[in-house]
Amino acid sequence: MLRLAGAVIGGLVAWMVLVTLLNFGVRAAIPGYHAAEPTFAFTLTMIGCLTIAVLTFLLTFAPLVWAGARLARTAVRGVRGGGGGCADIAVVGARSSVG
Repeated sequence: MLRLAGAVIGGLVAWMVLVTLLNFGVRAAIPGYHAAEPTFAFTLTMIGCLTIAVLTFLLTFAPLVWAGARLARTAVRGVRGGGGGCADIAVVGARSSVG
């Protein structure tokens, strides 16, 4: 559980760094962007839409991350010799497939 919390926090920090670097790139690449940026108004409706988008993203990809973590654990267990290996991976992959 501690690893999961660390991974989430690390992912958020990495995302913030990436967004900041991309913002600097946009400011440098688009003429007049820096001057116009303070006029961008974040209304309550806009913040609500952004919140819904973030929650939708997280809820969409959470099952995929869970299935991927489970598949990775099964693969490691198979490599170490503690499980069935490829057979376990096929079963987990079949359970987590979409469509």
